[in-house]
Amino acid sequence: MSGTKEGVTTMRDPDVRNESFFAVVVRKLRRNPIAIVCLVTLIVIAGAAIFAPYVAPADPNRPNLPARLSGPSAEHWFGTDHYGRDVLSRTIHGARVSLTVGIVAVAFGAAIGVVLGLLAGYVGGRVDTIVSRLIDTMLAFPLLLLALTLIVVLGSNVTNVILATGIATIPQFARVVRGSVLSVRELEYVHATRALGARGLRTVVKHVLPNVTAPIIVMATIYTANVIILEANLGFLGFGVQPPEASWGSIVNDGRRYLAQAPWVSVFPSIAITVTVLALNLFGDALRDAMDPRLRS
Repeated sequence: MSGTKEGVTTMRDPDVRNESFFAVVVRKLRRNPIAIVCLVTLIVIAGAAIFAPYVAPADPNRPNLPARLSGPSAEHWFGTDHYGRDVLSRTIHGARVSLTVGIVAVAFGAAIGVVLGLLAGYVGGRVDTIVSRLIDTMLAFPLLLLALTLIVVLGSNVTNVILATGIATIPQFARVVRGSVLSVRELEYVHATRALGARGLRTVVKHVLPNVTAPIIVMATIYTANVIILEANLGFLGFGVQPPEASWGSIVNDGRRYLAQAPWVSVFPSIAITVTVLALNLFGDALRDAMDPRLRS
């Protein structure tokens, strides 16, 4: 279809106009170089974590006291720690723990938070009041303090760290989903499905939930970065995974006493945390822009 206006020819491609929402998101991400770089970075980090036993040059827990606190070299690219363990190998294996905690905890928190948000936003009334007060109570605690409290009660291991950090993210997801549902449930097509006799659960699953999926996906991306930082903080404070298992936070804590003598022990895992969190946040921002229907052309 083409037309002219004030001497300028305009054309509209029907294929672009009829693109699905997913196709539009992918097209926008492909045109964003920052999103591509961040995605490639995350794929590399995730690949190294998945194949850590094959990628790591040495056993991350094997001590080598004659080589303790050795600087970066051809044999040990990231140097060694106070037990002579290879920092590069520990950083790669630490990625497995940190990424696992980040992804699984956010999935757990999102699953429960979405259900609570849907109930509060769609049902309303007393259910909304109870869920909202629960969310407000949990949000009154800082994320780190809430996770620390749960870790003290549950104990320090990977499963409990995932459970604690996952519970700490529930109110954030519930609050965002509740706000989205409150606006979606007043749209005309939702009223139409009710008028046609559709039950509440069917309406929520088929018509309300798909329209609040975009903010959930964006939140999950950004909060994965937040949970990785939270897990690193717990590990640094000694409440994360316990030795000899490595996580980025625990490695940084191991090198804290040797910062003047061997800064590489803490610096390299800190760089890994920074790069991963920055890539997740920038990709989350790009994903948010790509999913924003107001920016769809």
